[in-house]
Amino acid sequence: MGKKAATTAQAGSAPGSEAPGAATPAKKKEKAEGTNVALIRVLPEDVDIDLINLKDQITNVLLTDVKDLEGNHKVCQLLVCKEEPIAFGLKALNLQVSMPEFMAGGTQPVEDVLSKLPGVQRVEVGIVTRL
Repeated sequence: MGKKAATTAQAGSAPGSEAPGAATPAKKKEKAEGTNVALIRVLPEDVDIDLINLKDQITNVLLTDVKDLEGNHKVCQLLVCKEEPIAFGLKALNLQVSMPEFMAGGTQPVEDVLSKLPGVQRVEVGIVTRL
């Protein structure tokens, strides 16, 4: 009879006096913003474009000039920049750019900022994945 009385006492406990680790009512979870990585290829206009200077400009505009489609400033970061020979001395820059996961417009704001740089002919996004 002792075990049954203890079980009944636990079941009839007062609300708000739940034991630690007991199930609590479900709370609305906030979305934790993750980070995406975009593989982007930047093609310069000419063979004579200084790629080191272009890389520095890319680094700066990603940190300061990217705004999503709602006008909110978003900080993106250049993770990796590698030169890739194309043809006849022309080289492309293959970038890995980290960006906020839930950015309105996806990669479009980053593409727009990069394509406005002097000396950039075309910007191509290859793959976007979550980091």
